Amino acid sequence: MTVRDIMPGDIGACLEIYNHYIENTVFTLELEPLSFEDFSARVGEISRRFPYLVCEAEGVIAGYAYLSLFRPRAGYRFTRDLAIYVRHDLRHTGAGRLLMEELISRASADSDVRDIIATITTENTVSIAFHEKMGFRMAGRLEGVAEKFGKRLGVVFMQRTLK
Repeated sequence: MTVRDIMPGDIGACLEIYNHYIENTVFTLELEPLSFEDFSARVGEISRRFPYLVCEAEGVIAGYAYLSLFRPRAGYRFTRDLAIYVRHDLRHTGAGRLLMEELISRASADSDVRDIIATITTENTVSIAFHEKMGFRMAGRLEGVAEKFGKRLGVVFMQRTLK
């Protein structure tokens, strides 16, 4: 498995990964699948300023991850939001760990990044455990602030301080 920057030819595979999570899980709180154009625009906007990575295994995109602004106000300028998605049939293969390690390495080398925040639904206990294993700590919890599939959901904020 190799981790590299996303390329235009990867966008369709990443969209397929993300739309699976939209349609089948409460791990993302989007309700409707995204179009190629909408997803591509998001990738372009984020990747112009921040790392946007894919993990490739034998020619297949096993997952993707990126950093973006945590919040738009200037006071948050040293904090990044983390998103990481692994193909549902390739979870537990090490792709997520490789993506996370590379993002943390790049963020650590960037003098403008002090903290990384991951927002995870409380039902995604595997992701919470993974983030803890990768050096994140529980920084906050909100109960019942979201709804998907007719179910009220909470979220946790996981934080990793770099500097």
